Amino acid sequence: MKPGAIFRCVVPDLEGLARTYLEHLDQGDDQASVAFVQASLLGQINRPRGLRGVMSSVFGNSDHLWMWDEKSLEAELKKAGFVNGRICKFNDSADPMFKLVESEPRVLQFSGD
Repeated sequence: MKPGAIFRCVVPDLEGLARTYLEHLDQGDDQASVAFVQASLLGQINRPRGLRGVMSSVFGNSDHLWMWDEKSLEAELKKAGFVNGRICKFNDSADPMFKLVESEPRVLQFSGD
C-alpha cells in the first residue's frame, strides 16, 4: 500500500464474545461454552465427511484460524507499519468507495437458549 491509503479490516470482536461468554457462565448457563464456540466460529459441531465435505472445508473455509481483540490487532497493525488506526463503524468512511462494498453488518447472536 502507498502512504495515505485506507485499509479497513473487519473481524469478530474477541473481547466482546469473551465477556458475553463469562456473563452467561456466571449466570449458570450450562451451554455457555457451546454458544461461545459457535458464535466465534472457532470450532465445528460436525467434522466434514465425504468428498463434498472435504472440498467445502478446503475451498469454502469460513472458520476463524485466529481471533483478535482491539489491543492485539492494533499492535500487530502498528508492527506492520500502519498508523492512525481507529475503530470503525458500518458506513462511516469518508471515502465513498467503501459505501459501494460495505453491507449491513452481521451480528452474531450469543445465546445459550
